[in-house]
Amino acid sequence: MFQRGIAKQNSVEIFVSMNRFLSWPSFRILILINLGTVLGLSGIDLILPSIPDFTEVFPGSSPAQAQWIIAFYVLGTSVGLLVFSFLADRFDPIRLFSASLLCFAILSLVCIFSVHIYELILFRFFQGLSSSGAAVLAPGLIRGLFTSQGAMRAISIMGSMESMVPAFAPLLGAYLAAKFGWKSGFQLTAIFSLIISMFLFVSKTKSPDTAKLKLTENAERSYKSLFTNFNFLRYALSHAGVLGGLLVFVFSAPNLIVTYKKGEIESFILLQIISVAMFFTFAQISSYFVKKLGPEKVILAGTAFASLSAVLFLFGAYFQLDDPLYLICYFIPINIGLGLRGGTGFVNALIAAGDNDARGSAFMILAVTVLSGGITGILSPFLKWGLGPIAIAISVLVLPSMVLVLMKRES
Repeated sequence: MFQRGIAKQNSVEIFVSMNRFLSWPSFRILILINLGTVLGLSGIDLILPSIPDFTEVFPGSSPAQAQWIIAFYVLGTSVGLLVFSFLADRFDPIRLFSASLLCFAILSLVCIFSVHIYELILFRFFQGLSSSGAAVLAPGLIRGLFTSQGAMRAISIMGSMESMVPAFAPLLGAYLAAKFGWKSGFQLTAIFSLIISMFLFVSKTKSPDTAKLKLTENAERSYKSLFTNFNFLRYALSHAGVLGGLLVFVFSAPNLIVTYKKGEIESFILLQIISVAMFFTFAQISSYFVKKLGPEKVILAGTAFASLSAVLFLFGAYFQLDDPLYLICYFIPINIGLGLRGGTGFVNALIAAGDNDARGSAFMILAVTVLSGGITGILSPFLKWGLGPIAIAISVLVLPSMVLVLMKRES
């Protein structure tokens, strides 16, 4: 396992070592794996701008039911993480990855033939289930394809790309919905999923030796050991809290702005453009601060920015300052915070997990999906009350993350 190779390095040295180049054959496979992972994540964000329109697409449906289209996709993803974790030890991982993308493509097409909103909600559950194959299988495939340092760099790249999806995909989704209608997002994911599935299926790259990996299973590589690992939980849960808080707002913002505040979808697009710019800028300079200040201070600073957003949302909700311009101001700090701490926190959680990094990665993804999807579903009937319920949800996720970050304990 690559964690043994980096056990003697600190986080700063790991980030510096990520600048080494990967070989082209391995990099080609990395691209396919990352694209498959991104497609699964974009299954949520591509259709976000269309959420307010579903009450017109399906007459008789309510805005709360439209929110379930997001919530049930995330619920399906959560179930899929468990399903594919079970299947991963029993089938060739690349073939299983390819099959999951093929199912995702088929279900994406099935969604566009829905005649009632409840049909779409049901199809979205299974679409989300199929999308989770990438999240489960990608880390193991990467470890089998790269050297220790290459694997660390590759997983960092994957984590960075995953963190950028919630920022960029809604922009593309808004453009597609405006130009081609709500079905276009499903059609796009179907086409690209099918293409990537085919490339992976014919790939001759050697898969990780799963038999050998099974032989190395021991008591230290279990979920029980993860849940008793304070340092891992500290990094993982604070990461899930910050990213989950951001996603709850992104998932709820289109309905809040368009349906309940009678605004325009262009306001949501502007919000996303500005937040993307902030996230991207600070994600790019994060490694510089890690090198200069160390990962702990960067994670602390990022979480502090996220906590500032939570406080601003509460302030805006209390004083009913919920116009789109105010929402942009409240949302900027959490994007800065995630840009600063996203990659650093993700990598530090994997380091803290040691040889249990595969389960650690799956747990973090599961935590983010359960928190963001579950809270989005719970919030759906309360969005008519305005910003207040969203502000409370963001605070419940983000402020405990700050407490966790402050509870530093030596390994």
